[in-house]
Amino acid sequence: MSTIGNRITILRNQHGMTQKKLANLADITEASLSRYENGLREPKISTIIKLTNVLKCTVDYLVGNTDIKDGVVISTAAIPEKLREIGAEYLSAAKELEDANIKATDVTEFIRIVKNN
Repeated sequence: MSTIGNRITILRNQHGMTQKKLANLADITEASLSRYENGLREPKISTIIKLTNVLKCTVDYLVGNTDIKDGVVISTAAIPEKLREIGAEYLSAAKELEDANIKATDVTEFIRIVKNN
């Protein structure tokens, strides 16, 4: 089964929907949905968008680009210029801290101690 087909099936089941119900809500045929779920056919982008709206997930999740189901979309214009300048190395470091269960407050306290000594 393809990633997209597998994810459609999993999400449909998580939402307690039959193929018929999902097909109706996404405005596609039940036969097409069955083909997508069984990996016999790939949906068009317009269909993928309809499915993500009904299944409450991102396009990236449905097509297998990420394992994060419900991402947050933030307009670049909404992000202050200074924050946009943060390099990938800082984001990578933040991810490493998170993975190691190190809290931001611990890092802040460590920096305060280092500065005072």
